[in-house]
Amino acid sequence: MCLSLAANVFLIIVVLRYANMLTTIEENTNRSLDMLDSAYREISHILEIPLFFDSQEVKTVLASIDRSRLAVLMVAGKLANSTPAEEEETDDEAA
Repeated sequence: MCLSLAANVFLIIVVLRYANMLTTIEENTNRSLDMLDSAYREISHILEIPLFFDSQEVKTVLASIDRSRLAVLMVAGKLANSTPAEEEETDDEAA
């Protein structure tokens, strides 16, 4: 009886820590998604400005900014769409 009570108390503590950890991860992910969304909007706004300079260096920098915008979009999409069920399916497919 005493052993069962101790095991239950231990399991409750572990579950509460795990729940707290998941909540913290979710909050941090949401903050990161907000930051990525803001950066994506700023980069998209810059890319909408017409280019009046014909230098190859400027064109290269503009292309780099465009690639960075796509990378931000990809990371945000992966963070937003990642769920434990999807990760388990991916792990099962890899095995």
